[in-house]
Amino acid sequence: MVCWDVGANVGFYTLLLAELVGAAGSSHSNLFVATLNCCGGM
Repeated sequence: MVCWDVGANVGFYTLLLAELVGAAGSSHSNLFVATLNCCGGM
């Protein structure tokens, strides 16, 4: 299983998802969306 935390901030949900998917899965975080919202679209 692969999980994405889109708009990750400090990675809390990314770590939670990593625990849930276990060693056979992977979790990824993406701060890009949050950065664009924070900085006015750069």
